[in-house]
Amino acid sequence: MIIKGVKGKLIKDSRGELTVEIFIRTNVGKFSSSAPNGKSKGKYEAKPYVKSINKDIESLEKLSDYFSDEHIEKFSDLRRIEDIVKGHIGANTLFALESAVLKAVSKEQKKEIWQLINPDAKSLPRLAGNSVGGGMHSLTAKKPDFQEFLLIPHSKSPKENQKTNLEAKEKIREFLKKKDSKFPPQALFAFLTTDEVQNILFWSQGGTEHPRFSENLLMGLKLPKTSEKMAESIVDDVNGTYKNYLISQNLYSQAEDLLLEELGLKDKDFEIKDDLAYIVNLSEIKSNHRADAEYFQPKYENIMSLIRANGGTMLGDLATMKKGIEPGSEVYQDEGKLFIRVSSLSKNGLEDKDQKYLSDELYQKLKKNYEPKVGEILLTKDATPGTAYVVKEPIEGIVSSGILRLKLKNEKVENEYLALCLNSVIGQTQAERDGGGSIITHWRPEQIKNVLIPILPKPTQQKIADLVQKSHEARSKAKQLLEQAKYKVEQLIESKK
Repeated sequence: MIIKGVKGKLIKDSRGELTVEIFIRTNVGKFSSSAPNGKSKGKYEAKPYVKSINKDIESLEKLSDYFSDEHIEKFSDLRRIEDIVKGHIGANTLFALESAVLKAVSKEQKKEIWQLINPDAKSLPRLAGNSVGGGMHSLTAKKPDFQEFLLIPHSKSPKENQKTNLEAKEKIREFLKKKDSKFPPQALFAFLTTDEVQNILFWSQGGTEHPRFSENLLMGLKLPKTSEKMAESIVDDVNGTYKNYLISQNLYSQAEDLLLEELGLKDKDFEIKDDLAYIVNLSEIKSNHRADAEYFQPKYENIMSLIRANGGTMLGDLATMKKGIEPGSEVYQDEGKLFIRVSSLSKNGLEDKDQKYLSDELYQKLKKNYEPKVGEILLTKDATPGTAYVVKEPIEGIVSSGILRLKLKNEKVENEYLALCLNSVIGQTQAERDGGGSIITHWRPEQIKNVLIPILPKPTQQKIADLVQKSHEARSKAKQLLEQAKYKVEQLIESKK
């Protein structure tokens, strides 16, 4: 097998973290493989990347021509590839590269990869199942000394081995739950997130530059007593929270990846590189009313050309825009009707972070013109511009002046699709370009109206919108389960008083 070309790109793993995928072009076809992004890191572990993922990809692509002289026929031939890339790429990138190479050799020789790794093997290797996780994979306070406890069933049937592993894992889980069920870590997590405990920790903070609470205060908090049945119920709720949160992340990443793939951006480096030198005509400076070099970086035009090629349409032609209001900090209250500020808005909805409120009287006066409606898109324009969220349920609140309310003019785009475009590299690069050149980042409404949005076919938009909607549903379920767990712990606290 001969390698004719190598390329790499950034992708997201199942946890939503960046990792690398390598593509090779060979005399027997094209192959790809990605590297798992290990959660735990050992002190003797090889560095995943020399400097960064992007640097590894850049170095590997520069070495692409060197591989064409090598004929790869067996597992030990990988040593020659390692000699070429030594010092240029890290262990994760090397793993992805060699995995892709093994796939190519496997196809050429019509063998399974395990047969290449061990030519003397007569049958499929036995499946090893991880029964207990340790290290960063452990959710408990008492972490095992070993990271993984593996079970290797003796059946010759892979199906039987898998079944045995699952049954054994379930029995071990039940045993450990019974052994340490007084107040499991999931219940402790719910306890620490209750309003009562959060208030205790908040009001006990000391220091001004780096506020912190006393460790003795934290360790002195008394845990409520719980029955085994209640503990199990809280554990299920918290585990369900974590599971749905991961599902939500994964679905949103799928939607974003599909959008970028349709636009041809999946074949490019997500971190579009700045050029050190480039030429700008005086006429461009005059027409754009900007003289800062960053505004004219070629990376922006590279993105814009791809958007134009996919039916790029100005945001002002797709949606109407209404600005919020700033009534003044002197009217803020600790409770009342929501005052939705930039700091409390994320792509996932409203965050309970430094939340401010308005009186009911002021809310009644302002709600006709400044209360968001279901189906509208809230878009930040100040401080951290470019965050978009589709309102999914009625909100009793007022939108601040740093946020715009977008309402679709027609059915040319799906609202969830449009919000994803604005949150993705498509909207973020335009916000970055327009909002630069000043100390405080500010995205002017007239600039926002000129933001280009790619118009993909309606079925593709719908598919993307469905993924985003399912992502929000999973996140909503996660939030619901966490509130459920907190409520159960709060009931335990009340019964203790």
